[in-house]
Formats: sequence, C-alpha cells, structure tokens
Amino acid sequence: MSADAPWWTSGLVGSALGVAALVVVGTATAQVAVPLLEQPAAERPAAALVDDVEPAAAPAYPRSASYEPPAPAESASAAPAPAAPSSSAPAAPAPAAPVAAAPSVAPVTTAAQARKAARKAERRAQLRRERRAARELAALARETMKDWGPVSATWVLPVASYRRLSSHYGETGPHWESIHTGQDFSAPTGTDVRAATAGIVTFAGRQGPYGNKVEITHPDGTVTWYAHLSRIDVTATDAVTTGQVVGLVGSTGNSTGPHLHFEVHAGGGDAVDPVAVLKEHGVSL
Repeated sequence: MSADAPWWTSGLVGSALGVAALVVVGTATAQVAVPLLEQPAAERPAAALVDDVEPAAAPAYPRSASYEPPAPAESASAAPAPAAPSSSAPAAPAPAAPVAAAPSVAPVTTAAQARKAARKAERRAQLRRERRAARELAALARETMKDWGPVSATWVLPVASYRRLSSHYGETGPHWESIHTGQDFSAPTGTDVRAATAGIVTFAGRQGPYGNKVEITHPDGTVTWYAHLSRIDVTATDAVTTGQVVGLVGSTGNSTGPHLHFEVHAGGGDAVDPVAVLKEHGVSL
C-alpha cells in the first residue's frame, strides 16, 4: 500500500467497506428484478404479451347444396395484357346486332274475299274455255269455207256512219294492258255494226274488258273482232255475208263511252292495224 492512499482503503477497514458495498449492490438488484416477475399479465409491457395472443380463427362457410365458395381471383400477372391498338390501323367496326326477323302474318281472308276470288277464277277459266272453243270453231270454219267456192273478197266499213276515229292501233295508255290492239269508231249507242266481210261467227258473247263481243272467221283465215256492243244479233256457227248487221254500238266492258272496238287478226294470229287492212281491200275512211 502506498503512502498516499487514503486511510479507509487499508487493512480491515477497506475490506469491510468493500463487503458492505457488494451487499448494498446485490440487494438493490434483487429489489428491481422481483417486482418485474410478480406484475400481472395486464400490466406487463407490450413485448411480454406477444405470446399470449391467440391466432384468428379461419372464416367458416355454411355447407349447403346451393352455396359455392367464391372462386379465387386470378392473378393479375397470369392474364395477358391486351395489345394496344395501332394508331395507324383503322378500328374494326363493331359487329352489327342480329336483326330479328319479323313474324310472318298470314293474310286474313274473309268470306266475301273468298267468294270474289272464286268468281274471278271461274271467269278466267270460262274465258279460257271460250277462247279454246273459238279456235276450234275457227279451224272448222276454215275447213267448211273451202267448199264455198269463189267468195267475194269485198270489204266494207264495220260502222257505216261514225262520228270520228278515236283511239288508234298501237296507242298506249291506262285503259290497256300494253298497247291498243284495234281501231275505235266513235258512234251513238244503237248504231248498226256490220260484218267487214263474209265469214262464219266463231264467238258471240261477253268477254271481260271487251264487253259484248263478236268474232268472225273469214275464208282466208283472217279473224275480225267487234267489241263493246250494246246488243249481239248473231250466234256462234252463223254464216254471215259482207255488210250483215251483227250487233249494235255500245259501251260495255272496259269502255269510256259508246264506240265500236274493231280488231283484225291476220291468219288468226296477232292483231294488226285494222286501218291498213281496210285500205288494202279498198275501203276508205
């Protein structure tokens, strides 16, 4: 021990002071540690409560026949990102929505409409029968007229006295389906209508838009028609002479006033210009 050391650090006094110091330090340490161990769980620091927290229970889904747990959402990285449209390429048009076809509605036919349609069908059938009969009779007339011997080819005007020539052959208008196929002689109702030349009556009756009509077949096969008559004075198979009265002027059928519609069918075929035929046979108008 050096001479400069304090007196209380030497000998028994120093040792006793050292032991006393150790006892004081140990007691203080024990007093600090024991209260920490005896604190209740509610007063402990938060770090000490970590092991006391129970894990959260997994959600329980009801098990029933109609319930299905939601499907897990797909990862955003799994679906490919749509390609950005090119600014230079035109955008494709959106497909048009399909148009539903309108339901077909069957037309309602009344009893009156059915009767009208039946009458029209019967008239068409009657006209076909009459035309067929007229052709057959015309063929028979031509065979018969072969035995007549020389027959005068004299022709006359079908109307001896007429007011004017109205509609001409070849004209068009709302009154005819295509063109006017004859020559009209405007005359008062009741004016005599004459056979243009000798022949055999192969049709006499009413025929649609022609009204009352007479057809005469001549020895050379030519057929003349006289239409819109107010009266018919001959019957089929009658033999007529040139200028014989076969009926009277009228306005029956598709007609806008009293007149004679006169047609000429060369050889029994299509209609030709009646004025030209009359002139060929020396008849002036």
